[in-house]
Amino acid sequence: MLKRTRILYPTLLIFGSYISAVEGVLKQEDTLLRNDIVARLATLRQFIPQKHYKWHIRWICNGTQQWGTLEGLQQGKVHWITINFPSGRKLVFNKSNPCVALYPNAFCLCKPEAFTLPLQDLPGVCIHMIAMPFLNWDIVSYSKTAKLGRRAIRVVLAKDHLHCEVFLDKNFNTILQAKMWDTQSNFTASFTLKRLKKFKSGWDLQSAEFTLNTHKTLLYVDDVEGLN
Repeated sequence: MLKRTRILYPTLLIFGSYISAVEGVLKQEDTLLRNDIVARLATLRQFIPQKHYKWHIRWICNGTQQWGTLEGLQQGKVHWITINFPSGRKLVFNKSNPCVALYPNAFCLCKPEAFTLPLQDLPGVCIHMIAMPFLNWDIVSYSKTAKLGRRAIRVVLAKDHLHCEVFLDKNFNTILQAKMWDTQSNFTASFTLKRLKKFKSGWDLQSAEFTLNTHKTLLYVDDVEGLN
């Protein structure tokens, strides 16, 4: 028994060292992935195609089309976005601080609970899915995966009783899909990227699908122009 013990002891030491080395590599990979996610979320929050730009957009909801515009303007560190609907109503928010939004006009401050409600103009869209304040929420979990035929990173973010599962494209660093739900109610909403297009200003969103509970709305960007 003494000889067998002498042989077994160094074997256990080698095996234990191997396990520790693997755990160290896995922890390092996990840290790198988390740092990558933090950087990607920051880039998405700060991205602006031009200092002043306008998208000519088209919404399709319940078989009806309506045309409008999305205008972006950067002033210092503030990135204002205004969506103009054909009804005359506007949705205004600061992409740098999307927790604050104005609707249906530039003088009507939305309460936090209004972010989950359907817009008057679009029953399949809520402010959360357009302003995307969840990009600032706490990271709950993450993993490498695939989505819509693309290599992706899955991130779950949360704030209070709201959760959002976001799939980030590994190469383009854009949102492939975002699904949000409320653990205290039946609220569910989602955004799904359908297509990217190369405009004069570069690659940007060309079409996407929004859902809010049982309603669905399609968004098309017909043209992008830079403004002086």
